[in-house]
Amino acid sequence: MLAYAARRLAALPLTLFIIVTLAFVVVRTAPGGPFDAEQSLPPQVKANLEHRIESMGQRPRFRRVVVPTEQVIETKDGQKVQAEKRTLPGYVLVNMDLNDDAWTVVKNTAVPATFAPSNSARACAAV
Repeated sequence: MLAYAARRLAALPLTLFIIVTLAFVVVRTAPGGPFDAEQSLPPQVKANLEHRIESMGQRPRFRRVVVPTEQVIETKDGQKVQAEKRTLPGYVLVNMDLNDDAWTVVKNTAVPATFAPSNSARACAAV
């Protein structure tokens, strides 16, 4: 029994290395980046959520809906250009009173179809 356990423990690092390497290769060989499909997603989700808040009469429970961005200065063709960069790509931050009615509004907000599942929990984050 001890010999069997020793063989299994000796094989564990090699097995973990193979699993991690294969997972990395699968992720890195897929075309595009993990957030390519989400580049225009947060503004659409924000608009859908704000429309749903108004249509369901839940405005008093929601304080702010924000797509987190920052202003950056980039150099393009030798000229400085001010651009807006997302600090948390793929997320919409919601400042609200957390109760069942408000959470139902956020949870059931339609997310535009992308390659990611539309019921993805990362579409909206309650803060």
